[in-house]
Amino acid sequence: MRVLRQAVSAAGMVLALTGCMSWRRIEVPTPPAQLRTYRESLRVRLDNREVFHLVNVVIVTDSLFGTTDDISAIRMGVALREVDRIDRRQKDNGRTILAIAGITAVVLFSGMAGTGIK
Repeated sequence: MRVLRQAVSAAGMVLALTGCMSWRRIEVPTPPAQLRTYRESLRVRLDNREVFHLVNVVIVTDSLFGTTDDISAIRMGVALREVDRIDRRQKDNGRTILAIAGITAVVLFSGMAGTGIK
């Protein structure tokens, strides 16, 4: 029973971390682009199908510059003509409500499993 409680708790934590966000497509600017900055995480897909998760993105004239959203934190740039798609990570109210309901269910289930209530 203890293993089940730990598994349910772990699932609840994963749900809480990922449930409140979603990716929304944004327009790939046509060069020459005006200066744009994005602090939040962007998912950039290139024409060759490579995907990068970038933060602190700056779009200027004909290029996109950002820092990889991982432990390496590599600063990189790419020509806008090579960018197929850009997605922006945003809060999702619907998913937030579902995450809260899921966490509540996990807490209730864990409590009932711990006391032996069926």
